[in-house]
Amino acid sequence: ANSYLRDGWNWLDFIVVTTGLVSLLASSGSLSFLRVFRVLRPLRSLTVVREMRTLVNTVLASIPRLGSVGSMAIFLMTIFGIVGLN
Repeated sequence: ANSYLRDGWNWLDFIVVTTGLVSLLASSGSLSFLRVFRVLRPLRSLTVVREMRTLVNTVLASIPRLGSVGSMAIFLMTIFGIVGLN
């Protein structure tokens, strides 16, 4: 019942490790696009450190709520830009 791949964070870990092994074993130029997945290697630490996972989940949950802050920032920059040109 408790499977390793039931957790989304473990899926990320699995994909990073698998693409790393495939790119290591197949060093030909045709699979060089797999090097892009090396960027995800630091995210493997999220599976080990529970507090870091909580922090990342909190930041990701707050992104949709930042829409009004971004709208206000764009509005103020537009107003100050217009005033600055006059």
